[in-house]
Amino acid sequence: MEREALLEQGVAIYQVGDVFDIDTDGAAIPKNEKAKWFVSVPANSPLLATVLAIPLADTENEAWRLAAHHCRLG
Repeated sequence: MEREALLEQGVAIYQVGDVFDIDTDGAAIPKNEKAKWFVSVPANSPLLATVLAIPLADTENEAWRLAAHHCRLG
């Protein structure tokens, strides 16, 4: 999927540290993980399960590539 098609499906890319300070267990997220990028969709998206399986990326462009790859398969 191209980026525009992903955007139309509600896919967004964020940097971990711009959104989260703590993980789901309440522990501080390490600085090196805060620099990573992740793929996100709304909670009611049919792509949610697919997106949750996408690993963190080192760059924003890598996150978009991972989103395109996984969402094409999902």
